[in-house]
Amino acid sequence: MRMLMRPSNSDKSQIERYGPYAATYDIKRNRILTIITGAVLPSLQRETVHLPPLDVEMKKFNDRNQFEESLRLFHAYENKSDELPSPRSLAQALKACQRLENFQLGQKIIQKYSSETNLKDYHLLTSIIHLLIQSGDVYNAQRIFDDASHKSPGMYGAMLKGLVKNNLCKKAIDLFFTIPNPNEQMIVFFLNACAKLADKHSLNLAKEVLNKLNSNYKKNQFILCTAADMFLIANEIKSAAEYISKMPKSDIKYRMFMKISNLNNEPEKTFDFYDQMINDGFKPDRIAFLFLINAACRTGLESVCRSIVKKIPQHLLHNFSIQNALLDMWGKAGVINECEKLFQTLIQPDIISFTAMIHSYGLNGMGSQAIKLFHKIPSEILNDRTYVSVLNACSHSGLIVEAREIFRNIPVKHEYAVTAMVDCLSRAFLWNEATTIINEYEHLHTPSLPMYMSLLSGARNQRNSSLSKEIYERIETRFANCKQKLIPAAILLANTYRSSGDLEEATYIKKKLKDERGNKQQGISWTELNGKIYKFGAHDRSHAQALMIFNELQRIREELIQNGYRFDSSSNTRILMNDEDVESILCGHSEKLAIAFHFIQPAKPTMIQIAKNLRICRDCHESTKMICKIRRCTILIRDANRIHHFTPDGLCSCEDYF
Repeated sequence: MRMLMRPSNSDKSQIERYGPYAATYDIKRNRILTIITGAVLPSLQRETVHLPPLDVEMKKFNDRNQFEESLRLFHAYENKSDELPSPRSLAQALKACQRLENFQLGQKIIQKYSSETNLKDYHLLTSIIHLLIQSGDVYNAQRIFDDASHKSPGMYGAMLKGLVKNNLCKKAIDLFFTIPNPNEQMIVFFLNACAKLADKHSLNLAKEVLNKLNSNYKKNQFILCTAADMFLIANEIKSAAEYISKMPKSDIKYRMFMKISNLNNEPEKTFDFYDQMINDGFKPDRIAFLFLINAACRTGLESVCRSIVKKIPQHLLHNFSIQNALLDMWGKAGVINECEKLFQTLIQPDIISFTAMIHSYGLNGMGSQAIKLFHKIPSEILNDRTYVSVLNACSHSGLIVEAREIFRNIPVKHEYAVTAMVDCLSRAFLWNEATTIINEYEHLHTPSLPMYMSLLSGARNQRNSSLSKEIYERIETRFANCKQKLIPAAILLANTYRSSGDLEEATYIKKKLKDERGNKQQGISWTELNGKIYKFGAHDRSHAQALMIFNELQRIREELIQNGYRFDSSSNTRILMNDEDVESILCGHSEKLAIAFHFIQPAKPTMIQIAKNLRICRDCHESTKMICKIRRCTILIRDANRIHHFTPDGLCSCEDYF
């Protein structure tokens, strides 16, 4: 009599891992497991074990993202079964290969089992096309697709997705218009193709398709979301907002509104949408908190940043993308000690972490610390953003020698790195060297407007009107077809004429700009008090306490004059009206209104923080130093370029190099 064999512990683990298939073949030891044997139960010896189809078991693993397990099961079947895998099993194997990006194995499976019979199965054909095109083999994917007598929705979807991935967006768009009754997924891929091109023709095609959608698709959240993203990429903010507003209430809708508010530089709206999301019972995810942090970055206000951090769940505070975003936030708020503390907790900082920390040092005038950290980065992970950040740090701190050395060692000098170096040299009035770098760049590339704007800005700082005119004429020649982009250059030229005393030429340019509707962007400043953000425009009298604010400005003006301060008339960049003088114009700048607002509060401030959308003018910079000295307070102003830390001893962290 034969014994009933008990399965070993190893056998049990196989049974638990691979379910019923472990009763037929042992994957690790390559032998058949016989759990019931012998003559004790002879009827069972002849009983056939009915197993679920292989593709069903593989799909279970694939659905759980256990792709390696799915492939182990497939290979075990290959080794032990006399029958070929079914087309559906092959499709599951190719799916696992594609998700693991093991394209070599996937192509081997295709070559081994590409019989005429299999190539008639549209499930398998879809998987073959998907794997080939995702691996970059567009030619063979297209060949198989074209040869297929019946093209299923899955095949169309695989081709569309793959063409977009391989940046063949025009082909994807052409293919889309051949599809009868495209489904939701195909429409999304089509919109992604249009978004990648983002040209007028593609956007018009997208609008036509969107307008012709049936009522169900017009309400489809994924289509609406993709359409909104497409318009955001194309900088059509109004169209994007229109499609977001059509979406049903959801966390996705609120995230999109937060994103659009940040792009419009309206952080207060981002905070409002976050609060609405919470009030409507939606739980914010990592993406929502990234948008929230980005909004805090835009305010540049420490108190706002601290309130945002308190909202982030503890587990997300250890998320790498959140940590990198917080590094950027603290740097832009001027809170370097928080930046350093967070950076030191990172076990293995990546290039984004290093770049954020270097950028933070640069913004706050700590160029030496930025360079020191830069030299600790492994050379193999350095990228263009890192080079730009460290060169900007050198530029803000006047570290010319160090900048030259870093620039010399950049393997491939892209536009932004060259622009940063030109800016560094222009601030130091090293015109010949800056111009030489631009000329070398233009031997191989089209001219870059930001490089010339850096030159022009430096000439303005030196009050060199003849050089400014020469640079502006060069800009006009090279960018003749970009009239709108010439407006900031013309404003800089006019400001240089005014600062050098040539009021007639400055006035002529300003009047010409006004006639052409090329007015300068209004200066806006943000500040925070008692948890609320306040916004001030230049000469803004819309605030409820406007009368008190302007009375306080008059007191500040008198105090400055009593202490020997002389307003810098060269900082006035606008034409005077009959009832205006230079002092009244300069006292109406947005950051001065924000400062006065704090001084009318019952508790006199010891610390004021302001963020501004434009660069601080020389008069506001000098007067703020004296205000801090007279009123014995600290003021932080983040302008468009950097952060100025003004101290009660009447000094600024930039050491007047800005």
